[in-house]
Amino acid sequence: MRTTRMSAQIRAAFKAEGVRVVFGLMGDGNMEFVAHYMDLTDVRYVPLRHENVAVAAGEAYARITGGVGAVSITMGPGLTHIATALMTAARGGIPIVIMTGWVDTGGQRMDQEAFVTACEATWIRFRKLSDVARAFYLARTKRTPVVLSVPLDVQERSAPEARYEPRSIPLPPLIMPNPEAVAAAVTTLLAAKRPVVLAGRGSVDAIAEVDEVSLLLGAPQGNTLPVKGELGRGPCSVGTVGGYASEYTRELFEATDAALAVGTSLGPMTTSSGELLGKAQIVTWTSTRDARARTSRSSPMPSWACARSSPRSSAEASRLVRSPPRRRTTSPPSSSATRPTSSPGCSTPVS
Repeated sequence: MRTTRMSAQIRAAFKAEGVRVVFGLMGDGNMEFVAHYMDLTDVRYVPLRHENVAVAAGEAYARITGGVGAVSITMGPGLTHIATALMTAARGGIPIVIMTGWVDTGGQRMDQEAFVTACEATWIRFRKLSDVARAFYLARTKRTPVVLSVPLDVQERSAPEARYEPRSIPLPPLIMPNPEAVAAAVTTLLAAKRPVVLAGRGSVDAIAEVDEVSLLLGAPQGNTLPVKGELGRGPCSVGTVGGYASEYTRELFEATDAALAVGTSLGPMTTSSGELLGKAQIVTWTSTRDARARTSRSSPMPSWACARSSPRSSAEASRLVRSPPRRRTTSPPSSSATRPTSSPGCSTPVS
């Protein structure tokens, strides 16, 4: 039976998981692993100047592609350097697998599990090739970064080539919202005098539908900061909501009496710790993909109604109750703020 170094088998396992780009910074803790990428054309290794940047790049890659980011860094100070990016990815629910080294003696010895856990991520010590499959499985299903620590002696060891099979991930069930709850929520939105729509990262696959709902309601549409550039181009857009909001947008969201939140957990950065939307009835649509919202980062105000489904159902749900064609003002009451010239507004009546 053919034998190869375990570092090469781990690299092959990453490729089997669909990895085509690896971000990293080489050191003695991952030298064996990274060396196998130098002569390859099917997997690209992108060297960076700092480990924290490597993890941030892996996060960006995962956000853009919808896949799992792959990173390789060295142990010791290489691992501790990633604290900020690791916690950011963990709190954002971004799937990344980070391969690093591990030793139990010497100056680079540390309690890696305690460090990674403190950063709210998942830690796995590599003992067999199936641990790679477990790391990618947890990253995909828990929507979390996973640090895979491979002892140096294991990386250098030759072993019989083992058959590697990625873990299959069952498709989540299609969950449809309760029709009565949806009808009541839509009625609330249509009856509101100053409704608004707030779109977050969980709505990026349904931009057209969110724009349609905004037009139907005649409601200004704001977006959370993480999706600035992806959203915010529709006819009802008034830009980013939260700490970076314009004075005009802030006044709109302070004055609203009903808000439709699509794909956002309404965290403190978006709601300015509850100052925005404080007087509004909140209707939330949370997609199954948007499962990263956790109790510690939940909305400071309760939701009046909640449907957990695809954001696309919001467009379908809005058709359950139709209002007469009408025009709504998108100006805050008694506002002296200037409307952003880049926002065309939402003044077209919809039948």
